[in-house]
Amino acid sequence: MLKNYTVKIQNVEVGKQNKLLNYLTDTRHKNHINSTIINATEVDEENYKLNLLKKLHQQELSYMKNAKGGRKLKRIAKTMIFNLPKDYDATAEQLKIINLKLLEGFKNLFEGLSVDLTEKDIFSVIHAEKEKQDHWHFILPMLDNNGKNIRHFNSPAFAKKVKVLFTEIVDATLNTDIKHYVPLTPEQQAHNAYLQDLERLKSDYTRMLSDSSITEKASNFIRNEIIKIDRTLKNNTPETIKDYMATINKGVVKVNKSNTLGNTSPLKI
Repeated sequence: MLKNYTVKIQNVEVGKQNKLLNYLTDTRHKNHINSTIINATEVDEENYKLNLLKKLHQQELSYMKNAKGGRKLKRIAKTMIFNLPKDYDATAEQLKIINLKLLEGFKNLFEGLSVDLTEKDIFSVIHAEKEKQDHWHFILPMLDNNGKNIRHFNSPAFAKKVKVLFTEIVDATLNTDIKHYVPLTPEQQAHNAYLQDLERLKSDYTRMLSDSSITEKASNFIRNEIIKIDRTLKNNTPETIKDYMATINKGVVKVNKSNTLGNTSPLKI
């Protein structure tokens, strides 16, 4: 089965659901600059907010009807984050297929637990990433369609079923076998981190070139650095990465000094 870090389950407290939904779908948030966000459920963000409020209202009416007997609801939903392992790749179409299979899998889990929920009670978005691993965000209500608390979602057994479900869907869709999955070594992780740093640096350099206030001297230097980065990324052996990374700080200093007459923000590494 996939390691626990690939499926993260957290509670959503009453009153914080809207903030979470806004964050997950905000394409302008700093954490989503390199993300493509895909709403992959039958219900959109605003209607899902209304659905949760409706369930909460039903529960509050029941709470008052029972003369405030029992505990008042503190958690309105469960949020689940499904991450692909670091060296797994999926196309946009495969990401959507995995999402649809997860929705179908949740529907079957609900039926097996006699929980009155449907696919429309689930909200999910796909975050297709350029620099990080692709992942899915799912939100499941803690109340069924009768306003009753779903205690099954708090059990370790349910969490295990969800992890097994994700494992089987990923293997079936990507033609992988988790039994043979070998996590990256610390050296491989460091190597990949260097590659991400280079991609980010190239992006920063490209952004600076689009600034009309940049000096000609800085512009020429940056274009040369971009060529070096492309060459390094193409021949990304540990040796070539190490050689180029050793020159990065010097290059950034040169760029900032060369651009003293321009208005572009200083480059940071």
